[in-house]
Amino acid sequence: MRKFNWGQKMIFFAIIFMLMVIGLVAKMMGHSEQLVDENYYEKGLSYQAEIDAQQNQDYIFKYQDSLKLITFSSPDADSVILFAMRPSNQALDFSMKLIADGHNTFSYPTDDMDKGPWNIRIQWNSKSKTWIADQKIILP
Repeated sequence: MRKFNWGQKMIFFAIIFMLMVIGLVAKMMGHSEQLVDENYYEKGLSYQAEIDAQQNQDYIFKYQDSLKLITFSSPDADSVILFAMRPSNQALDFSMKLIADGHNTFSYPTDDMDKGPWNIRIQWNSKSKTWIADQKIILP
């Protein structure tokens, strides 16, 4: 077996380190970058209006794991839109207008949604004002 001196060992480890860095850079270049929103700057400028729309406390918004159902109720809700955003895959994002079940309760079944984390946003109109409620859920 051949013995290596300290200079040869340093060059050997430097070459291994450089190959590792080149491999990591190549892997990072192949990773696709998904923005949360294409117009994030414009949305950031109007963020105060979104904060004001979240001030309504007259609603119930919950995910019922046993029923696999997202439910929302508000006494004066006219039209309700559900926005479902998947943090890991923008292609799975969708929005849907919800119809009242009765007693101003709106629901959406989660059977067709992939397992994992979801950001759910409910937007509704009440007394000619738009309101927003956000919730993060994890589907088992």
